[in-house]
Amino acid sequence: MKVEIEISDLSFGSFYLDERCKRVEEILHDSDKFQRFRVKRVRRYDDSEKDPYYVMDHHDKYWVWMNPWEIDELNDRGVLEYITVVKETSYQQNPFDNYLILGSLLVAVIIVFIINIIISPELASNLYIQLIIFGSLIGIIILTPISKKKISEHKENERACKARLISENPLYLEAMQKFTTLSYISAEQRKEYESLLEEIESDIADS
Repeated sequence: MKVEIEISDLSFGSFYLDERCKRVEEILHDSDKFQRFRVKRVRRYDDSEKDPYYVMDHHDKYWVWMNPWEIDELNDRGVLEYITVVKETSYQQNPFDNYLILGSLLVAVIIVFIINIIISPELASNLYIQLIIFGSLIGIIILTPISKKKISEHKENERACKARLISENPLYLEAMQKFTTLSYISAEQRKEYESLLEEIESDIADS
């Protein structure tokens, strides 16, 4: 027996399904890349009409967030290209992350030993501690220029990748241009689209 539940009765953070979920899933399932993806709406606002949609894979890993008007304003092909670009550009691993973690560990090591030396000054003459502090400092000095280079390379690759994806999915750019003109969304939301559009156009120009 099917039981109807009022959305207002759902707790915030709960997932539910509606016609937009069904529509987007049908669009995705026509593409080989998204055969096993699902779409759910999440309860986030007092006004349920504002609740967003999550595009997830079969492991329930969240990939794309869509506002209801983004779905309504786009045709089927536009929805597919929008999701494709957002998915492919939102989860690129930054190689700098590994250097940042290692650098943070080295800094933590130095701080711990300095605190211990302040508490127990006699430790300053310990050769083992001196070597650890010196080695950590050398590590930080080496990692700094490497990490800067990796950040620069990552940003360049990210811009090139985004420009390529947009050229392959031109309706994404049209979608962003359209969203900046919507009169029924808030000025803050339009500004977010405008900022993103400027970034996209800059990436395309630099590619």
